[in-house]
Formats: sequence, structure tokens, C-alpha cells
Amino acid sequence: MSKLRCRCGYIIRDQTDFIPYKAMFIPDEDDEACFVGMSDQILDYIKAREQNQQEAFIHKHFGPEATGEDFDEEFIVYTLVSYPHRFGCHMYECENCGRIWIHKHEEYGNSILVSYVPEENVRGVLKSQINSRSDTDNHEVG
Repeated sequence: MSKLRCRCGYIIRDQTDFIPYKAMFIPDEDDEACFVGMSDQILDYIKAREQNQQEAFIHKHFGPEATGEDFDEEFIVYTLVSYPHRFGCHMYECENCGRIWIHKHEEYGNSILVSYVPEENVRGVLKSQINSRSDTDNHEVG
């Protein structure tokens, strides 16, 4: 999705990264399969490295034409920990009216967006929880 016109008329844009009104969620029914799958792939990579079988791992996960020259360790690890994105659904908050739009998985080749209207006048519910904490919340305990 690059643009979505909210029912209130506001245009929600998804044309860059680090958008404060966009989030991804993993349905609870999928979370075990998601994280077990990610763990299994990471363990497979560790075993492949220990057995000097990185090329076989790369062929299996990135295709038979892929080589270690194509993918450095950083890219491989990033790809493996990004595994949950396969299970996730994007959601967007209209900055004008607060309506939440959830991008449901496609059905019959159609992309489906469903909206929910907030009961309170609260905005910014999809913003980063890390970036919104004050410095006093990020102190070390020791």
C-alpha cells in the first residue's frame, strides 16, 4: 500500500520507513508457529556455520543460484530474525480521526483493509514505545 484515503478524507501514506502511524501485529494463533519457525531457522544457520556448511544453508534458504558472496552474515541474520514479517499484518492509524486500518491477509486475490474507530480521543497508539520513553525510564539498574 502506498496511499489510503481514510473515511474522514485524510490520506494515509506508506512511502517510507519508520512511520509513527504504522505497525505490524502477529495474530495470536500464529505466534507459536512464527517464533518456532524463526528459532528453527536460526539454529539451522548456527549448525551450518559450525559444520562449515554455510553454502548449503544459503542454497536452501535463498535459492540454488545464491552464494555466500551474495549474502554476508549480517544480511543472513537480519533475514532470519525478520521471519515474523511472514505472519504479520500491517495496521495504520489515521492521524486525523484516529481510525485504525488493519490490512487483512488477501482473500481471493483482493487486498482487504478493515477499519475500527476509537471510542476515546487518544491518538498515536501505534507510535514507538521505545522512542516515547523518557531518559529517566532508560536508566540502568545495578
